Amino acid sequence: MRRAVCLNVGKLDYKRPALSWDPITKIASLTKHLSTDGADSATIVERSSGAEVLIIKEMALDAATISSLDSSVSLICEAGTGYNNIDLVAARERNIAVTNIPDYSSEAVATVVMTAILNFSGSILQNVVETKSSMQGREVFRMEGYQRPLFELRGKRLGLIGGNGTIGKKVTAMAAPFGLDVVVTSRSGNVGPGQTNISMEELLKTSDFVSFHAPLNDATRGMMGKEQFELMKESAYFINTARGGVVKQAELISCLNSNTIAGAFLDVQGPPEPPEIDDPIYDCPNLFMSPHIGWQRTESRQRLINMVAENIEKFFDEGSDSINVVN
Repeated sequence: MRRAVCLNVGKLDYKRPALSWDPITKIASLTKHLSTDGADSATIVERSSGAEVLIIKEMALDAATISSLDSSVSLICEAGTGYNNIDLVAARERNIAVTNIPDYSSEAVATVVMTAILNFSGSILQNVVETKSSMQGREVFRMEGYQRPLFELRGKRLGLIGGNGTIGKKVTAMAAPFGLDVVVTSRSGNVGPGQTNISMEELLKTSDFVSFHAPLNDATRGMMGKEQFELMKESAYFINTARGGVVKQAELISCLNSNTIAGAFLDVQGPPEPPEIDDPIYDCPNLFMSPHIGWQRTESRQRLINMVAENIEKFFDEGSDSINVVN
């Protein structure tokens, strides 16, 4: 039986409810470590000794670590979509295949995007907090001087950056019943049903909501900064469920503090993620954050384990051409 090691199982299985690892244990002897995040190279190499498969979730594997891995390692499974945490060149030089799971949580992430949009349109979170804290004077029920945004979605424009992928298409489908006009900016020019492709500049200038969906790479790193936010409407909102690195975070905070845009929702931050305890992001007005939960639905995480098992089985039975190898 093949030998597999999951180096940070705590990022996947929270025991509430516990997930089934049977799909993997049926095809491989599996050793699970709760966490190896932040460990030195020697610890990672030691825990990987003798394994043919390494399973990780958003854990950094740099060139030095990969070059020191046991010769038995032939497959690294990133249990997620993004793989910018792995040195692909070093893995290729060692003849180690790296796989990801491109479509296991698309609907869950799209739901987070729509939740953010619905919150912005009705100031839901602010109203919940203010209502619970204002019951004595009941001031919140008297609308005189009410300052929070309250508006309908029909006819508003939703701009998706890199939105012609699976998640963007899910968002588009969810947005349709609300009457949102969905536009995307795509270098390929290929768009899905209900989407119109326009330039990045036009998207930023005309959208009421801008949602980022492109992967983090050299081309997208820091793509959203002061220059881009200043193109947006003062009444517009920014949403990021992709990777924190696509945003120049300090510039976003500055733009929110100066009311350049109306608000932002970040399911991803940093780097680092989570932000440091003294990061000004925590005091920024009209900024909502969640702890990278877009992919974390129970069903999504179980699907992730199932698909990792499929990658392992196909790799050893059929070869690297049969699975999603990214290097």
